[in-house]
Amino acid sequence: MFKDRFRISIILYCSLVIVSGCSLLKQKTSCVINREQWQLSSDYRYRISKTDTFDIALKNKTPKQIIKILGTPDDYKGNDYKNDFVYCFDVNPKSNKHSDEKGKCCACKSSFVVINFKDGKMIDLTFVLVD
Repeated sequence: MFKDRFRISIILYCSLVIVSGCSLLKQKTSCVINREQWQLSSDYRYRISKTDTFDIALKNKTPKQIIKILGTPDDYKGNDYKNDFVYCFDVNPKSNKHSDEKGKCCACKSSFVVINFKDGKMIDLTFVLVD
C-alpha cells in the first residue's frame, strides 16, 4: 500500500513538473506584447520598444502576424501590407468607447518604428527617435 501511494506521489510530482515546464516554455516563446496597451498608450509603445522582447516577439513574423500582434500599421511603404510597416509611438486614445478604432496616430510627428520585411518575414526594426 505504501508503494502504491509513493508511486502515485511520484507520478503526480512528475506531471506537475512537466506541466509547469511546458507552461514556462510557452510563456517564454509566446508574444508578450499587450495589443490593447499598444493601441492605447504612447508610454507603453515607448517602453516595450526599448526591450529585447519587442524584437524577439516580432522576429520572422509575417505581415499578417505583425498586424495580429500590433494592429493595423499607422502607415506602410508600397501598395499593400506586404512591405515595410510604420508604427508611430504617439497615439491619442479616442474618448468614444463605441468606436472601432481604439487609438489614433498623430501622423508620426514624433518617434516611430519601421518594421522591415524581406521574403514575407520581418527581418529588422528601424527606430526613428525624436526628442
